[in-house]
Amino acid sequence: MLPENLNSIALLGRDSSNISSLLKVLLDKELEKTDFRDSDSSNLVYNLHLKTKNFTIQRVNLQEDVSKSIKVYYNSDILITYFTLDDNKKIDSQIKEHILLANVFGINNVIVILDSTSILDTQTFIKIRSKITDSFTKRNFKITNITFIECRGINPSLRENIYHVLQTNKGKLVKKVNEKSKDLIISLDNVFKIDKNHLGMTGIVNSGELNKDSIVNILPLKEKYRILEIQKEHKSVNKATKGEHIGIMIKNSNNFIQEGMVVSNIDTNIKPANYLVMQIINLNKQIINRGESYIFLSHNLESIGILDTISTKDTKKGIKELNLGEKALINVSFRESLVLMPHSINPKMGSMALLDKNTRELIGLGIVKNIKKSKY
Repeated sequence: MLPENLNSIALLGRDSSNISSLLKVLLDKELEKTDFRDSDSSNLVYNLHLKTKNFTIQRVNLQEDVSKSIKVYYNSDILITYFTLDDNKKIDSQIKEHILLANVFGINNVIVILDSTSILDTQTFIKIRSKITDSFTKRNFKITNITFIECRGINPSLRENIYHVLQTNKGKLVKKVNEKSKDLIISLDNVFKIDKNHLGMTGIVNSGELNKDSIVNILPLKEKYRILEIQKEHKSVNKATKGEHIGIMIKNSNNFIQEGMVVSNIDTNIKPANYLVMQIINLNKQIINRGESYIFLSHNLESIGILDTISTKDTKKGIKELNLGEKALINVSFRESLVLMPHSINPKMGSMALLDKNTRELIGLGIVKNIKKSKY
C-alpha cells in the first residue's frame, strides 16, 4: 500500500478526544511516556515501532495557530484522518482546508478512518464515503493513494487494520517524486543550547545523507561547522539518511542559528535569496492586495514578505488585488535571505502559505515557481 521510505505520520481529526484515544490505541501505551522532542503537549512527536519499521506520529491541533499545523505537514509523509460518520454528514470546512494544506506541503498518501458506529444503512455509508472521497480528490489527492478503513469505535481491531496498511508495501506504489536536487537538506525544527560551547539542533533529512564528522553549511548564514554527534531516537549513530528525524550537535557559542535555517553540504548548490515568484490561490474572503506585507510560511520557516506584483494569464500589466477562489502569479520580496527551492525541484521546500500579519489567519496557499537573488 505504501512505499518503503514513508515513515512520518500526521494525525488529523475534528474531535480532539477521539484523536487522543486513537493515539493511545495505536501506540498501545500512555501518551506522556512516548514524547521525545518537546515538553509542550501540542508539539509531541511519538514513536511507533512495527517489527522492522519505525514511524513517528504527530497530531494536528485545529485550535492552534495554523503555522504549527504546517510544520507537522512539512515533517510528515502520511496523513491519517479520522471521521465520525452520521446520517447528515457534512465535511467540516476547516478539515477540508487542512486536507489541502497537507497536500500542498507534500503529503500524497492518506489513510482515511471511517467510524460508522452510528450508521446502519449501507447506502447511507456509501454516500457519505463518496463525499469524503471527493474532499480529498478535489484537493489533489489521487484516489489510488487513499486507503479507507471502516471501524465501529476506536479499538484494538482498528489498530491492527492500520498496522497492516503501514506494514504492507505491496500493490500500487505512489510514483516517487522526481527530486532533481541531491543536496543534503535538513530544515531545522528546533535549536537549543547544550552548554556554553555546544548547540543542539533537530530536523528531518529532506534529501541527501549526513555523516558524523562531516563539515556542513548552515544557510542562509553560510557558516561551516563539523557534525560532532548525530542522534536518532536517543541513540548515537554515524549516518542519517532521507526521511529520518535526527538530532545533531555542533560547536557553537552564538545565538544566530534558528528554526527554519537549513543544514546542507559544504559545496551545496542551494542559494539563499530575497525574491521569489509564487503561484497562489486565495482561500479567504479577505482580499490579497498588491503592495501589502504578509507572513509567509514554508517548511519550518516564517518571514514577512511584501507582495510586489500580482498577475494572471489574462492580465499583462498585472492587477491590484486577488479575491476568494482566484489564482495568480505573485512576486514577493523579503528583508532577509531565505532558503527555498522551486516546487518542481523539491515540493516540500517549494510550498508556502500566506497569513495575515496581524491576525495570522490563513489567506492563501501556493507553490514556489522561481527563486531570484535580485529584484524582478
